[in-house]
Amino acid sequence: MYARIAAWALSGGIIAVTTAASAQEPRPEPDRPGSAAASDASVSSQTPAAGDKLILSDAEWRRRLTPIQYWVTRQKGTEQPWTGKYSRGRHKGIFHCVGCDAPLFSSTHKFESGTGWPSFWQPVRPDALATAPDYTGPEYRVEVLCARCDAHLGHVFPDGPPPTGLRFCINSVALKLQPFPAPKPTDSRVSARPQAGPGGSGNATAAGDQVSPNQSAPADPPSARKADHEH
Repeated sequence: MYARIAAWALSGGIIAVTTAASAQEPRPEPDRPGSAAASDASVSSQTPAAGDKLILSDAEWRRRLTPIQYWVTRQKGTEQPWTGKYSRGRHKGIFHCVGCDAPLFSSTHKFESGTGWPSFWQPVRPDALATAPDYTGPEYRVEVLCARCDAHLGHVFPDGPPPTGLRFCINSVALKLQPFPAPKPTDSRVSARPQAGPGGSGNATAAGDQVSPNQSAPADPPSARKADHEH
């Protein structure tokens, strides 16, 4: 059943899970806005190095996190479906770990799974996550953790959309969204070309020059007039 997870677990200390493969029904490609590609690419330089582990005492985690954040990320709790702030709607940005601020998922890879929890078909990079076997429920599952601080995030299942076929089912409370940077405004100002006067000479005055009503602007030399009409 978890052959897709085994195939995905390539690096970054992720535990490969080898079980029998199961047939998967094809699903449509999720939306992947092209405008977010540059932001996704920049995440590689933001992700903490593999050796940059954050290790805190239980008391320090309690001070750093809210009670619900502590319960989910440090005690492996699960928020109720459809109660998380990221379970509905389209949120644009990078989802970071609430415990250590490591970037984990991109909204580019988020899809509507109908499960009541935010779902992603891949992380920002394979070594952003760690996995572990979970035997606590009625069925065997694969737990997903933050690779930097070991925060419990949720679970991964082999029933997601292409191209990975995976569904990372994550607790909203374990995440915090950093929106994509706003696009830089483009300068829409275009230099106005001189408009030809009644005589068709294309005369113009410099910015700020004033022309007396009884005085016409100096005429362009013939060479300037010729060049102006050639454009």
